[in-house]
Amino acid sequence: MLIVALCRPADDSVVVEVGGELDAFNCGLLAETLGQAVARGTGAVIVDLARVDYFSAAGLHCLDQAAEQAAAAARPMHLVCAADGAVLRVLRAAGMSARWSVHPDVEQARLACAAAAFG
Repeated sequence: MLIVALCRPADDSVVVEVGGELDAFNCGLLAETLGQAVARGTGAVIVDLARVDYFSAAGLHCLDQAAEQAAAAARPMHLVCAADGAVLRVLRAAGMSARWSVHPDVEQARLACAAAAFG
């Protein structure tokens, strides 16, 4: 079961919280939500994947497409991944862990976004 929620914290970033199993059968929900996140606001899109238990290649493809949309809208995309979680293992195995800024929690991602905006 996949759970996806779109949140808007106090600043101009948008956080997409994801939990459960992400595979080819349900990645459309994540793709739709990421598209909404990119369309909102002007700040960074933070994708919180820390509570994802299973992450397939379809999830990787979904993130890749969202990153292209975010780049076209001049919006940085940051990922939150558990250090020992499924998402980071797949990103590393695919050689894509350096493609995005990866953070251990949403607060660290928000701090990085703020530093980049003022840096």
